[in-house]
Amino acid sequence: MFREQEERESNRLTQLIKDKMKQEKKLCEEKLREQNERKEREEQRKREEQRAAMLQAARTADSYLMTPPPAQTRKPATIENYDISDIRSDESTDDEDAPRKRVPYWAQGAALKSALLQQEEAQRMFEELASGFVPHAPDLEKIFTKKRKRFYQRTSSAHWNSPPLKV
Repeated sequence: MFREQEERESNRLTQLIKDKMKQEKKLCEEKLREQNERKEREEQRKREEQRAAMLQAARTADSYLMTPPPAQTRKPATIENYDISDIRSDESTDDEDAPRKRVPYWAQGAALKSALLQQEEAQRMFEELASGFVPHAPDLEKIFTKKRKRFYQRTSSAHWNSPPLKV
């Protein structure tokens, strides 16, 4: 009888220990779940605060979203400035409704010749001035050791010795 009593007591203690362990496990799981929920609520609160801050910033006058684009102001064409900014590159320059712009006086006849001659004279003066600083042309064969036939060919755009307008 004593043995049965001892065995029942042992089973009861074992069951109590198992129950206690289950209870502790449930408590740990509950705490972990609560921590995760708290963390998720905190993250949600932060996201909402950020969203609210962004919306508030969007409503203020100094916000990037509220800043209007700068006004497109064009300077009117003057005698010195022949404005062509209103002509798009993909459209024709001759339009029936809006005829071509008037060519300014400085781009016609004697005024044009005079301007071109002044440019040519300035180029000659520069060449005379610069010729004293460059004693000789560099030897390109020393610089570029590979020799290819195409290096010696000149293209049609290589007109260096004549001015754009002969008088």
